Amino acid sequence: MTAMPLHSGGLPDQPARHRIREDLEANLLVEAGAGSGKTTALVDRMVALIRVQVPVGNIAAVTFTRKAAAELRQRFQERLETSLASLPADHPEVQPLTQAVRDLDQAFLGTIHAFCAKLLRERPLEAGLDPAFTEVQEAEAYRMQKRFWTEHLERLAADGDELLGEVQRGGISPDRLEGVFADLVENPDVDFQLAPVPPPDAEEVRAVRERFEDLLDRALAMMPEEQPEKGWDGLQRKVRTAAYWRRALDWDDTNHFFDALGSFYRTKASITQNRWASDSLGKKAAKELAAEFGDFLGVDGRGTALMDEWYAFRYPVALSFAERASKEYAKERHDRGTLNFQDLLVLTAELLRSDPSARRDLGRRYQRVLVDEFQDTDPLQAEILLLLASKPGSSIGGADGLTLDGGEGEDWRDVIPRPGSLFVVGDPKQSIYRFRRADIALYDFVKTRFAAFGDVLRLEANFRALRAIEEVVEGVFRKEDAFPEQDTERQAAYAPLLTQRDEEPGLLALYTVGGDTVYETAVEEAARIASCIAERS
Repeated sequence: MTAMPLHSGGLPDQPARHRIREDLEANLLVEAGAGSGKTTALVDRMVALIRVQVPVGNIAAVTFTRKAAAELRQRFQERLETSLASLPADHPEVQPLTQAVRDLDQAFLGTIHAFCAKLLRERPLEAGLDPAFTEVQEAEAYRMQKRFWTEHLERLAADGDELLGEVQRGGISPDRLEGVFADLVENPDVDFQLAPVPPPDAEEVRAVRERFEDLLDRALAMMPEEQPEKGWDGLQRKVRTAAYWRRALDWDDTNHFFDALGSFYRTKASITQNRWASDSLGKKAAKELAAEFGDFLGVDGRGTALMDEWYAFRYPVALSFAERASKEYAKERHDRGTLNFQDLLVLTAELLRSDPSARRDLGRRYQRVLVDEFQDTDPLQAEILLLLASKPGSSIGGADGLTLDGGEGEDWRDVIPRPGSLFVVGDPKQSIYRFRRADIALYDFVKTRFAAFGDVLRLEANFRALRAIEEVVEGVFRKEDAFPEQDTERQAAYAPLLTQRDEEPGLLALYTVGGDTVYETAVEEAARIASCIAERS
């Protein structure tokens, strides 16, 4: 599709932009890439809400960073003042715009964590919190967590804790579970499977041990007495380590045996034949032995299957230990009124989920919720936003008139937001925070829900890039099939880059670079860029 320049009198996505400003009773999800004017669209809708006399104090705009919130506040205020200055004194919109400028501080514009803190401060008793609770910044939260973990292990050791003893009997060092504890602190809403698993069968352990020791003995007999000139190969190093553990530790202790077997777990038994023998017969025997190791300890081997059973047996033990610590630490933070960022999310979600009165009142307080960078939203955040924008469940046709047929209740995945209560902007191509549980699958789920209770719009006009960039994007990402035509669970669909800037002579420099290696290419490209900068300075 050919880009439509600004001076031609229209934008290719003008109908979508019109709906953002005018269709204020619709719930909208807007897909907008970088440079498409999404912040402008967000401000447009906020000002439009003020024009129809939505009080500024009933508006909440949730951004990804504090910097983005500050920019949004500034642009919102500027647009309010500009709009007000353009109207005659007797215009009906003068009063709501004037009121909004005066009461701007009553609107919420900030991060999701700051928003949750504000919601909890409005309903601290219902959330079971000290009204004077404080939010702990990341650095201090990390120090608190480290201190708790250390003191927790010391206390359990002094008390002779039964679960601690079970962990140790399973050959697990409690110190090594600190990372698991940290993950549980960060993800308290995730339901991990903790059903107990029986230990591996004793006869199978004996049989695997005999086979493993046989392989070790044969390997030791075939290996040279002195280290080869170029060092031990991969299999030789593992064999020597396991042999040392067999001499130093009692393999009748199941933990010690599994530690040694685990050093071969799901690893390829690679060898360098000339480090085993100099003659062809010895090399052939070494290769065959390596194949036996691979069959026994590879992905589908008997030794690997036993290790899988061992890890499955220890998993609920280790996780139960870490989970108990996580819950005790959460209680300590709650009792002290020192909440980390995740606590703010968890407690807000619980408040909205379990207290219909609080959810109803907070929904009336924040009637219009606008969310930027929605592709970075994780499941807890999505739950909070959808619950806040929807009405608590009641019987259909109840006296309060709050229920929509089939869409209310406590499960955020089923609720239906009030008309016009939710407006979100996102770009699935920028969904890069999967490690924080904000992935495209969640985005697509919410997008599907919007299709059921609202509409999905796309902003395709781009005001940042030049036409030459559009041609590159078109050539690389559409013609090479780098993006699918429709969204998938793993990849956003292709979206055209419809540039709107007129070409300015000399604004864009095109050049090619050479080089036989990546380093040489990078050096030449850096020189080219430096030259372009110097020419324009």
